[in-house]
Amino acid sequence: MRIVNLKNFESDVLNSSKPCIVKFGNEMCHLCVALGPVYEEVEKEYKNINFFEVNIDQEEALGETFSSEGIPTIYLFTQHDVVEFPDPEEPDKESWFSKEHIKNYIKKYLKA
Repeated sequence: MRIVNLKNFESDVLNSSKPCIVKFGNEMCHLCVALGPVYEEVEKEYKNINFFEVNIDQEEALGETFSSEGIPTIYLFTQHDVVEFPDPEEPDKESWFSKEHIKNYIKKYLKA
């Protein structure tokens, strides 16, 4: 997983030829911290997708645009679309998004 910022967001995410999944959060959010290992596990299973992370405390403009409803937030970016992952019906108590929820949404949206 790579850290993305305002300077490289357009080139690395918006203009990527591969789908990109971006996690928005910060180091003070316990759910965001707990989501880190889950997110990394999912990344290992999808070599055809780029995974990124944005620290909204360091990248306020991106945070205001993509995480105004709260964190953690995950988005899927393709060449044709930008879609926020829906909140799980039964959020994981530790990390909000479970590995299964993330994988199911990837499969559903990308038909992978």
